[in-house]
Amino acid sequence: MNPGFWQAVLFDFDGVVLDSNPARTEGFRRLFSGYPESAVEALLRYHEENGGLSRYDKIAHFFKDILKRDIPPGELGRHAERFSSLVKQAVIDSPFIPGAAEYFGRRHPFPLYLVSGSDQDELREICGRLGIASSFAGIFGSPTPKTENVARILSSGGYPADRVVLIGDSRNDQEAARANRTRFIARASGRPAWLAADAPHIQDLSQLDQVLCDAAGRG
Repeated sequence: MNPGFWQAVLFDFDGVVLDSNPARTEGFRRLFSGYPESAVEALLRYHEENGGLSRYDKIAHFFKDILKRDIPPGELGRHAERFSSLVKQAVIDSPFIPGAAEYFGRRHPFPLYLVSGSDQDELREICGRLGIASSFAGIFGSPTPKTENVARILSSGGYPADRVVLIGDSRNDQEAARANRTRFIARASGRPAWLAADAPHIQDLSQLDQVLCDAAGRG
């Protein structure tokens, strides 16, 4: 690989670093267990089809678009906090995507960033407990939208967009890359209703070095 080509590499978290998408799905099921099953199933479909979207957006969608009701004052924050308490340990206990622990355990010729739809404070705590926080030049999450966080990284680092790549496993990840004109690599995590046909794919992070090398050659 030409070490000077890539100036920054950005990673989504759930489904790219950790195999934690199932933990998030179960968290939403438990969060809304007292509501009609059909409404909960509709939310879970929305959640699965909108990886990379924050819990705040998904909770708001549940009330406004599925239940067709306004969210009482303070309810969004309370639900988000309860969701965190339901999923945090389950996420920490989720296995690394193959190759991830090794990838983040070594030095690279470019800075690494984490850009997730997960709550930012929670994400930083989880990365600290997993022992990978120091691998990243920055860890960014919600409630700031992913597209804005990617733009912030580009601006603060002075990185040219075509020398930055985002690795993600959802349509929202790809849209954040596209909106900022960065490159994109799809991690095939099995999400339904999404296939980045126009982007390079990896099965896990053990393949990332080669795909980055190939993409740099096409740059």
